Amino acid sequence: MTTLQETANLAAGLAEDSKAAERVRAHEMNTRLVGMLVSLRASKKLSQRQLAKKMGVDASKVSRMEAGSDDQLRWGDVLRYMRTLGVNVSLLVDDPSLPAAERIKHHVLTAHKLLEQLRALAHDLGHGEEITAKIKEFYGEVLFNFMLRFCDSYVKLPQAGPVNVTSQSDESDAESSAAPECRQVAAR
Repeated sequence: MTTLQETANLAAGLAEDSKAAERVRAHEMNTRLVGMLVSLRASKKLSQRQLAKKMGVDASKVSRMEAGSDDQLRWGDVLRYMRTLGVNVSLLVDDPSLPAAERIKHHVLTAHKLLEQLRALAHDLGHGEEITAKIKEFYGEVLFNFMLRFCDSYVKLPQAGPVNVTSQSDESDAESSAAPECRQVAAR
């Protein structure tokens, strides 16, 4: 049972109203972004008043944003709030009518871009053994976690057999540009 479910059930029991649980769940679902904003502000150890001053708005604006629901937020206000906290905002537009394969490719390419940003950061910070070791360790964790999830899904396929890896001719030739270590893994 999840914390949300426990909270919803507790509210229903205290109120002696079975519909209270559904109202708690609906409220939680409609305040996810608001909750994230509050958590981010708190993680930066800023009060509403301090954030408002940095944003150049009245403290009541931040208070209203954090007390409202997701559908009451204005996109421009959210961007300003995030930028003031020094948080990058990415908007994912996911079209469920597209084939799953196309959607997955998009996410893989996005993950690759983020890994490249990490590699560039490591390069900018220098070639010290400690940072290089930490980056390599993180890459291993990424690969391990991806493979766990991949295998979990793959084995659930009907008649799952060996995985065949092929390169798409219309995309860059990843195998030829891969590091020798990666080519060795791919060849296995």
